[in-house]
Amino acid sequence: MSATESVEGKEQRNIITEYIMLFLCVLLLSSIPLSLFLFFKKNVEIQDSVNETLWQVYNIEIEIYKTSAVVHEAMEADPAKFAEMQNQLGLRFQILVSRVSLAGQGRYGAALGQLDPDDQGQVRRLQSLVKELYQDYERTGTTRPFVEKLEMAVPEMQQLARSISTTLYTETNWIRRIHGSETQIIKIIIYVSSGVAGLLTLAVFLTLRKESSLI
Repeated sequence: MSATESVEGKEQRNIITEYIMLFLCVLLLSSIPLSLFLFFKKNVEIQDSVNETLWQVYNIEIEIYKTSAVVHEAMEADPAKFAEMQNQLGLRFQILVSRVSLAGQGRYGAALGQLDPDDQGQVRRLQSLVKELYQDYERTGTTRPFVEKLEMAVPEMQQLARSISTTLYTETNWIRRIHGSETQIIKIIIYVSSGVAGLLTLAVFLTLRKESSLI
């Protein structure tokens, strides 16, 4: 093999290497817009989750107050009026149970799981209190003893719901935790892709500059 053929073969290999590096560079650079799109899309989903959480907790507060109003009216009623209100009491309580049970499900439950431990304890206490009442409701229905127990539990439920709602509106740590856990991987992809693409671009530039200086 002549020296000329050896040089030509080396030049061909260099060209192939440069094309491969350029291809990888373009591939990595093209992944950055996609990663940014996923990042902003995830941020929108997170904001939707935050809004849903605030809305659901607000609804719990509303349902507790509605239940409280019906319970108070029933306890003031005579036996005939109380009997007429039993279906209404049952419906109101079942709606409250459904609202509170959602606190452990889906994005809503995941968002509440980002609260500080003390605040999560309040959520669990509210769930436990409603669960105990529901077990009594399944056994006895909306009898006067059950409604009396519900009436005694209402102030604590109101306090818990109000405290949880206040925390969600005034504290931002739980929102930051959601953002951190959900977007960290996408951020890493963006940083790594940008860094590697930059290094490949620099390597191609230096290679071309070296070859041009040899011509």
